[in-house]
Amino acid sequence: MVKANFFKAIAAGVILYRVVKYIGQQKRSIESWNYSIKGFNLVRIDLHSIEFEILLDVMNKSGAAIRTGMFDLDVILEGIKVGRINSNDFYEIKPHGNTEIPFRLKVYLKDLGTNRSRLIKLLQSNPNFKIELNGNFQVETLPGLYKAVPVDYETRIANLITG
Repeated sequence: MVKANFFKAIAAGVILYRVVKYIGQQKRSIESWNYSIKGFNLVRIDLHSIEFEILLDVMNKSGAAIRTGMFDLDVILEGIKVGRINSNDFYEIKPHGNTEIPFRLKVYLKDLGTNRSRLIKLLQSNPNFKIELNGNFQVETLPGLYKAVPVDYETRIANLITG
């Protein structure tokens, strides 16, 4: 009788160890994120403003559906800070999937000051300028528990076109 209980205890210990290991692995997966700029388009330009559309692709590496939101990102084009993306919206990301999140950024030329003419020349003459996103967003790691994900991303327009 003692041997049966001993083997049941060992089996329960192995199962418990596996469950704890799996939970730890999922926690690490939830906390490891990948993101990239999927698209960057000039939507509209007039005498007072320039409007861009930015498509951010956020990838979920874990086996759990989770939410992301509270975006706070600076947009910099060739060293010119053109504006800030602030969004309190949340998006659900399926397990082992990705979600493309669109943002609109309207830049008022009067707010750029001396960089106004430099930005217009850049958009007209350089088809391969550098885009940077700096800031952070929040990821729901467990229900009601959020983690800030820092964003320090840089690419060139040509990389978005060629993929």
